[in-house]
Amino acid sequence: MGKIEVVLGLKLFEDTAKERAMEIKDYFVKVILYEEEEKILGAYIIGSHASILIHQIIPLMYTESRSTEPIMRGMDIHPSLSEVLTRAFYSRMLLEHYHNFLENIGLKD
Repeated sequence: MGKIEVVLGLKLFEDTAKERAMEIKDYFVKVILYEEEEKILGAYIIGSHASILIHQIIPLMYTESRSTEPIMRGMDIHPSLSEVLTRAFYSRMLLEHYHNFLENIGLKD
């Protein structure tokens, strides 16, 4: 059996219009996906309204496919907090790229 490749997506709340309007900083959404089948393995949401945002992901994790498709093909109201979640799914990257990304934005020592 081959190596399971995991990809991560990360988006800062402040990278969306709603969060800029609300002046929210230092919050983020991180998603963990099985790359080959684009299955949702998990997610972290740190920030205001996290308990509301996570409910977009939890039901998908309990389906057989654990597909990212409903979120990635869905439409967000603009501006809205849910945009940060959708953007996290679109920002997925391999683990080694993720660590470089964290360094570039000053979140890794």
